[in-house]
Amino acid sequence: MIEKERCPEMHELIGFFESNPSIESAGEMNWPYQCVTFLYSAGVEELNCTIWPIECFFSIVWRQGGKERLSARFHMIRRIQVENRWVGELLTVQFDPESHVDHLILRLKPHIQGMILTKEY
Repeated sequence: MIEKERCPEMHELIGFFESNPSIESAGEMNWPYQCVTFLYSAGVEELNCTIWPIECFFSIVWRQGGKERLSARFHMIRRIQVENRWVGELLTVQFDPESHVDHLILRLKPHIQGMILTKEY
């Protein structure tokens, strides 16, 4: 389970995705939600992100012009942050040290961009 302080407040996620989420049931252990899904749309691009903090799970589906460009599910999430950087607003997903993935970084403007950073072994 992602600790509550390691996940953005709902208003931060709504601000980043510029949309109200669909929320699945009340969460456990003082979480305000069990599963939350955001849909971001800009022109021909569409991004669907789902977060299950209790299960440490994050999924993403990116479509461009109706074609699926990326569909991925990530487990072992440790932290999710919305950050304002010089390149713009970013959603950063940090993974458990035992995962092969280190970070997922997502930017929505001026167009959808993502980067997956893996660990070197």
